[in-house]
Amino acid sequence: MKQMKFFLVALMAVVMGLSVTSCMNGDDNTIVQRTDFVRVVQDFPVYFKNMAGDKLVPTSVITTSETMALIYYQYDRATVAENANSVTITLLAEPSYIKEGYATTSPYLTANAPVMTLEPSTAYGAVKGGFFDKNTILLPVAYKIKMYEKEEDMKAELNRHTFELSYDSETGFKDGVLTLRLKHNAQAIESESGDGQTVERKDNTYEYKAFGLSAVLRSLSSTPTKINIVIDQNENNDKFGEGYSTEKTFPYEYQFTE
Repeated sequence: MKQMKFFLVALMAVVMGLSVTSCMNGDDNTIVQRTDFVRVVQDFPVYFKNMAGDKLVPTSVITTSETMALIYYQYDRATVAENANSVTITLLAEPSYIKEGYATTSPYLTANAPVMTLEPSTAYGAVKGGFFDKNTILLPVAYKIKMYEKEEDMKAELNRHTFELSYDSETGFKDGVLTLRLKHNAQAIESESGDGQTVERKDNTYEYKAFGLSAVLRSLSSTPTKINIVIDQNENNDKFGEGYSTEKTFPYEYQFTE
C-alpha cells in the first residue's frame, strides 16, 4: 500500500502538475476533477485551502494532524456560484499528507545520509518542487530506504529518516540568492544476524516535504530573487561522506515581491 501511495503522488504531480483542472467527457458534463496541493485547516469540520486561497470542503470526514496534503477530488461546477471562494468537494483518493517543517537559522541536525535528488524521475517525467506560497516551498525528496512487506514495519522505517532545511547566516545570502542546505539523517538498521553490522538501504522512494521559510526570510536584508537548495547527493547507494556523496544545487526562482 505504501508503494502505491507514493506512485499515486508521482502520477498526480507529473501528469496533472501542481494544480490542473480537467472536465469529463465534453462541455455538457459539469463534473470537474482536480489535483491540488492544499493546506489542512483544523476547523470543525476539517477543510482544505488551495494555493489561490479557495476553501475546499470535503463531503467525507477528515481526521489528521498534518498541515499540508496533495488531494485528488471532483466537484460539480454547476453548483458553484461565480466568484465563489468555497466549494464542496468529493475526494477521489485518500489525501497524501505532507510533513511540514521549518527552515532554521540554528541547525540541530547532523547529516549522516545522502539525498538522491530533488527531481526524481518517473515513467511520466521528472517531478520538481516549487513554492506553495511566499513562505512555503514543496520539495520532492528522493532517498534510499529498506522496503518491508508489513505496513507497520514500513512506517517505522520511514520514521527513521529526518530532514532539515538550514541557513548559514554568514554565507547563505549573497547578491539576492538565498542558499539553504537540506540535511538527511537516517537511523541505522541493525542486522538481524546479531553480528553488529548494519543493513544497507537499497530501495528508492520519494515523498514531498514542505518547509516554512518565514523565519529565514525575515532575517534577510532584502527579498531574494532565487533560492538554492543544496543537498549531499548520492544516487547510487546510501553511503555518505567523502568519496560517496557530492554537493548538488537545485535552483528555484523566487518571484514574490511582498
